[in-house]
Amino acid sequence: DGSGTLKGVTDFEEYKNQFIGTMRTYDLDVTDLVKTGSVKNNVKVKVTKPVYRDDLTYYWVDWNPKPADAMMGLTGEVFLHSTGSARLANPAVVSKVTVDHSTARLNLYVDVSNFTEEGVSGSLTAVIRDPEGNVVATITKEPVSVPSGAYNNEIELRASDFTGLNIENPRLWWPHLSGEQPLYTVDYEFTADGIVSDRLHHRFGIREISAEVNVSPYANNNSDSISASHLANMLQIYVNHRPVLLKGGGYCASDLFLRHNRETNRAVVEYIKYMGMNMIRDEGKFFDNNLLDLMDENGILLMTGWCCCDRWQSPGEFSKAERFVAFESLYAQLRNARQHPCMFLWFNGSDDPPSIKAQGVNGQNVEQKYFEIEANLRWLEIGANCNSGSAKIATLTGVTGGMHMDATYDSQTPTWYYSDPRGLYGFISEGGGGGSIPVQETMRRILPESNLWPYNSAENYNLWNYHVCRGSFNNLGQHVLFIDGSYGASATFDEFIARAQIFQYDLQRAQYEALNSNRYRNTSGFINWMLNNAWPIMFWNQFDYYMNPNGTTYGARKGNEPVHIMYNMYRKCVNVVNNTFAEYPRAVATMDVYDIWGNRISNTLEKTIDIRADGAPSAVDYAVSGKNRLSPRTIGLVKDENNSYEPYRINYFGKITEAYGVTEIWDYDDIQASLNAPPSDVYFIRLELRSADGRVLSLNSYAEPLRNDVAGASHSWNRSGTYQAPDMTLLNQLPHVDLEVTQMAFKKVSGKNILTCRVSNPTDNIAYAVELRAYTGSDRRTLVAPVIYDDNLFTLFPGESRDIDISYNRSDLSGKAFVAVSCYNNVINGKDSRAATSIYTNVPQGGSNNIARGKTVSGGTDPLNATDVTPGGQANAIEGRTFIDSDMNTFATLSPEQGAFVVDLDSVRSFDRIMLRWNRMNNLRGRPDHVRIEVSNDN
Repeated sequence: DGSGTLKGVTDFEEYKNQFIGTMRTYDLDVTDLVKTGSVKNNVKVKVTKPVYRDDLTYYWVDWNPKPADAMMGLTGEVFLHSTGSARLANPAVVSKVTVDHSTARLNLYVDVSNFTEEGVSGSLTAVIRDPEGNVVATITKEPVSVPSGAYNNEIELRASDFTGLNIENPRLWWPHLSGEQPLYTVDYEFTADGIVSDRLHHRFGIREISAEVNVSPYANNNSDSISASHLANMLQIYVNHRPVLLKGGGYCASDLFLRHNRETNRAVVEYIKYMGMNMIRDEGKFFDNNLLDLMDENGILLMTGWCCCDRWQSPGEFSKAERFVAFESLYAQLRNARQHPCMFLWFNGSDDPPSIKAQGVNGQNVEQKYFEIEANLRWLEIGANCNSGSAKIATLTGVTGGMHMDATYDSQTPTWYYSDPRGLYGFISEGGGGGSIPVQETMRRILPESNLWPYNSAENYNLWNYHVCRGSFNNLGQHVLFIDGSYGASATFDEFIARAQIFQYDLQRAQYEALNSNRYRNTSGFINWMLNNAWPIMFWNQFDYYMNPNGTTYGARKGNEPVHIMYNMYRKCVNVVNNTFAEYPRAVATMDVYDIWGNRISNTLEKTIDIRADGAPSAVDYAVSGKNRLSPRTIGLVKDENNSYEPYRINYFGKITEAYGVTEIWDYDDIQASLNAPPSDVYFIRLELRSADGRVLSLNSYAEPLRNDVAGASHSWNRSGTYQAPDMTLLNQLPHVDLEVTQMAFKKVSGKNILTCRVSNPTDNIAYAVELRAYTGSDRRTLVAPVIYDDNLFTLFPGESRDIDISYNRSDLSGKAFVAVSCYNNVINGKDSRAATSIYTNVPQGGSNNIARGKTVSGGTDPLNATDVTPGGQANAIEGRTFIDSDMNTFATLSPEQGAFVVDLDSVRSFDRIMLRWNRMNNLRGRPDHVRIEVSNDN
């Protein structure tokens, strides 16, 4: 399955028969070497070890350690193919769908080769069948002449020439949650002299991909020009003319040595769907056709291209041999990927466009050749292009690709994803993620029992961080800092793991809730870095190496529910988000608030709403200073009907002004007005959304602190600072809860068991972060994996019950499956909070009328070491209220004495609250290096 020489390239004759290049695929004609009869035939391949990072091959970057063999070997599949005089290969289907979806025009392409010494003439027949196998069209093209030695000559079957290729009422292929994934087939047959020479079967989906680059909120509205080199550009992908919010993870081949495993592939796809995501990004690994088939069947889109930080990122330095390998590799990989409807976007570069200025003329020449290859493969008729995942300009086209990498890669606290415009605005090609501590059973497989605790002692610290990533991400420092800063220092391993899970849950849920509620207007896509790992680590994954889910998994699932009711922790409001193309008229939303002791402290809020389907109006011109800016820009090449290259252009600088299916139903004032008692330092919000017929669409709850997290002003490519972690320590006083578990149903579906358990809280207390775990084995200590829980790490309010479906493969059992249930209360077991005395008692948080807003900060004169204090700037915190900042690092001395600064309110004013917020980044509890002040007349 593959290519030998690149069509249209004549400058590399000396290399055409050399087997160099990991990403290439090769055809070997062994006709004259095969022995018949009972003699065994063996094919032996000698493989040379590549130079890791310096050859055009695989590279793990900072994700995983370097394998000892530098990933040497045959990484793809091997096929034995027998044909007559003509061979068929490399099918592709181009679908053009009308805006009303009533008709699809199909252009079919297939390659034919002739390995004999004589030319052949025959006919090519294509039979198209619908997903049920009914014949939709039969097309025959003749005569088709294939000269001797022809290799991968393209044959076209166009809708303009064959009426049967104009499909009425097509069943369209959609991404997950947007619709179904019906798959058509086309069976090709080449016949010469009445004899079938070759047959080829191809499965495809009818879908059309289109793109535009809109203006993100990061653009400067007051500027006379929009910077093309920063974060102003936002790639928007359309499927069948409807906008799609792309959300997924950075895919990592699931084995460090690139061994293939179909069961693992299926588990990966099931977890992607479980988490409500619709895509993955593969960075230069091109792993497995079986995985692509599964993605076709399940609506998981694929963006892929070259890797970063290795030889692929230096095209300006390519030797002649390297250029040959690069061009052949692109031809081979894109030609294979284009066969799959899941494949929608190709990166010509990862962190840099090939023609970025630093790569010079040679980089431009390489990118130009990439464009020509993509045109030869009809790629921009099938999918979309992006010059890189960064916001850097490609010299060849003068534009960015519409993505950026500035969202940081380490853990943040939840509201950061709403407050920092780089956090989840625009299209983030990689970001978020950070630490992902697995469940304790996985930790015990990774580390010796003697090194599990404490995590920060000398030997343990090194062992824990060995199982993290590399380079700038070689420790769990920021992740652990936020866990301890939010919940208090843990005394035991079990306590730490429990706190890690709920922190990761809240982090991932907030990440996707911010993304979904800002879609199209402010954001168009997000790749969580990463989805999975090739070996057991505690960083950059959404489920662990052994296929066990954890808080990261469950939080992503909750935030991406098909229809979701959510609390915006930053703006203090409640939204409903519909991630599907279905409408839900007369749905009913309710909200209740409880204190930490399980007392309902609010009047129930209830509202009936009509939920629109996911969608958006067309982008409009983004005019600045009266100048129209919406205009087409060239991003690549296509071939016209005469097979000549033509520029391919898409619109830049439009703006989507509305997102359908995103509705705010209660604001901060509504919520405050519903309270009939003061909240505790940590209180609970319970949200429920039902359809008109009473079916539960979404059930969601939050442990909300009075002292919220506050994002810091510092921001870098790898991690961002935080002024203040949320104070969740009152959760440590939750009393023990005796939960009840009942098996309600059990059924077998194909190779899976589905067990339904009812978990009940018969007490007057709240059971927080209720977790179910399925075990197997005689000792009941081996987790069943992979496993799908309907919901997990959820809250049970007093007297409440939930029915949870648990789905798993029977083949993964060792005996029976057993279910254990616990909750955060029972792990912590009622321990005292480290911050038991709170200055926030009975003070509502977030709606203050800040009468210090915009006032001048100046240095105080007492003590003397504060005389050099200067304002650190103003930053938005909650609901746009402004806190006044002072950077304590500007003190003239590092004396531990208290610093002073003055806020001038212009005149004598009365107020009932003054709030000081401070942070010391290395422990969140020490001498402050940054102070914020708020005074309020709102109690």
